[in-house]
Amino acid sequence: KAVVSTQSTGVCYSYESLMSDPAAFMAHFLVHIGIGSEWADQALLAMGEDSQKNSWLSKKNVEARAGKKEDVSIEDGAVEFTRRAAEKFEISVEGEEMRMVGLFRQWNE
Repeated sequence: KAVVSTQSTGVCYSYESLMSDPAAFMAHFLVHIGIGSEWADQALLAMGEDSQKNSWLSKKNVEARAGKKEDVSIEDGAVEFTRRAAEKFEISVEGEEMRMVGLFRQWNE
């Protein structure tokens, strides 16, 4: 199932739903953002290659780090910028992960 949960302000998708049924996921996602499911096959072509090749997030680098715990920190300035931008655009930012809520509502108004 592509949709993990729905809220009055948007739809949340999981990576697991993308991996379990890429075609269904992409069709639902594209319809949701107003593009249309007829583009799903074309959009899925990007999954055939490592879109992060030669970066820290490349498949090869992620597999090399598998099982290793890494500390990731976000600079205080970046955190403050995100909080200010979210406040200006009336987007809720929750938790240490700075999960944003209300993006679809804001963009569709």
